[in-house]
Amino acid sequence: MPNGILQIFGSYDLFGKSLPGALLTLGIISLFPLELISTPEVTSVLNLALLVVLLLFVGLMIGQGVHTLADNIEKAMLWFAIRTRNIANLLRSILNISPRADDFKFDIDPDANLLLRFLAQGWDHLIEWIRRRFWGTFDSLVGHRYLLAKSIEWNFNPEARDKRWGMGEKGEIYDLFAESYTQQFDADIRQRTPSEIRTQYPLITGSLSNDDGGEFRTFQSTYSFCRSMWVVFLVLTIIYTALVFGPNIHVGPIDLTLLDLPYEPSGLELIPDVFHEYLPISLLVGTGVFFDASGTYKRHFVEYLISDFAVSFPVRTTENDPN
Repeated sequence: MPNGILQIFGSYDLFGKSLPGALLTLGIISLFPLELISTPEVTSVLNLALLVVLLLFVGLMIGQGVHTLADNIEKAMLWFAIRTRNIANLLRSILNISPRADDFKFDIDPDANLLLRFLAQGWDHLIEWIRRRFWGTFDSLVGHRYLLAKSIEWNFNPEARDKRWGMGEKGEIYDLFAESYTQQFDADIRQRTPSEIRTQYPLITGSLSNDDGGEFRTFQSTYSFCRSMWVVFLVLTIIYTALVFGPNIHVGPIDLTLLDLPYEPSGLELIPDVFHEYLPISLLVGTGVFFDASGTYKRHFVEYLISDFAVSFPVRTTENDPN
């Protein structure tokens, strides 16, 4: 029974849709005046449980919309990012330059001044942080199927290997995955193109039973939760930015004074006036945190999917095959 309860609360729909949808529901409610919001009276544990279930049910319906919105926003942002990168690549080819992150680092003599070495080390760490954030943004924008396909291609195809992947392969786990795939489906995934690998995603995940307790399912739910959450925070950021700063904007044809509501939303009424301007900033920070986390957990999801598949279908050898 405890395992069943944990499985329910770790499910994709509940964790990835219901909770973000419930939070967005509360965010929408916070736009109404406080006197119109009636707090239900909780007289027993059963009433509280029913209230939570109702909120999660409503959250599931709204969360499905958030999930779809997140998918469309990611596709739009990825389309823009790809076009921007293509333009940058064109400019690099015209100007005959190929800047890399390492080109911006300092090559300091070990015997140089201590302060100079400290500043150079700090600058190099900043460059590495920017590079990690760049690839973190990449992970957040691309689909998990695409990331799975590129990970396999980068590992086994040196010509297509990205600078991020490094010059060497990622070790035994990818070899075991490829051998397990060949054993299960009588095909070599190392010879497939990324487009072909993406079509194999349902086959790979469908081969893993729900009873296996694979770690990849946990990371899938967590990544879906973070993706929906950054969209929820983004929506609330836009709304509260308009409500807090909009009434003061009247420049030429741009007139947002209509956003000056005749009442104060409960979300602002419950916090001191001095913190009103910081609320949109806090929501924006939350957007960035969950956006970055969605890419991190998506990458972990791919890693554990590969690992769980290799472990679930160990390669049979002549020594351990009784036949």
